[in-house]
Amino acid sequence: MENISQKSKDYYDQLWVELERKGLNKPNSRHYAIISKLKKYGLRPDEQVIELGCGAGALSILISKYLTKGKILAADLSEEIIKLNQYKYKKVDNLEFLSQDITKWTPPGLFDSIILPDVIEHIPLELHDQLWKSVNRISKADSKLFINIPHPKALEYLHETNKDILQEIDLPISLKFLSESLFSNNFYIEQVESYSLGYTSEDYQFIVARKNDYRKQYEKKSWMNKLKTHYYYKLSSRFF
Repeated sequence: MENISQKSKDYYDQLWVELERKGLNKPNSRHYAIISKLKKYGLRPDEQVIELGCGAGALSILISKYLTKGKILAADLSEEIIKLNQYKYKKVDNLEFLSQDITKWTPPGLFDSIILPDVIEHIPLELHDQLWKSVNRISKADSKLFINIPHPKALEYLHETNKDILQEIDLPISLKFLSESLFSNNFYIEQVESYSLGYTSEDYQFIVARKNDYRKQYEKKSWMNKLKTHYYYKLSSRFF
């Protein structure tokens, strides 16, 4: 089984420590956008949550504040930033940090929501199948999978025009590749929202995926609900 290299671990240790030294590890517009979309697409305050690729914990702390009756386990490859996070947030009771290679690690227990915020573009494509296999093992039948990534067109643009600002590995992830990878590991994409943060065009995508349980997804509606659906669309059609 392939693993993320020691070179990558050293790279992220140095990157996160440098950002911390410069005071750049605080929540920014991207983190606030992600937490708003997590709420929009179904994250509940009582859930057991895991965040894979938590970095400096800027999103982790926002999630922990929302989880008034739940808990979050946040993991990252960098041992150095996890040590800093554990110190900074040691008084937050519902937030735990661990240093792990998320492509091969199977955390204890099952989770209601699994969050990957701007992390899969930094993982070599040949390791994605291992990643989703691990995610599948820690998900329940009704778990939600939340993924935030740079829009692949935006990332392609940066590779052509401003490559120096990109990380060691910064891969455009197409929806086709992601959908196939997820589907082969028992997930399907339910929602995709493209949105803009730093550019006039959409530069990020927020993706919601679910377990691929056809029997649950395609239960027939009751006669009454089908009738309601019929009249809803019949009335709606008159206004367009």
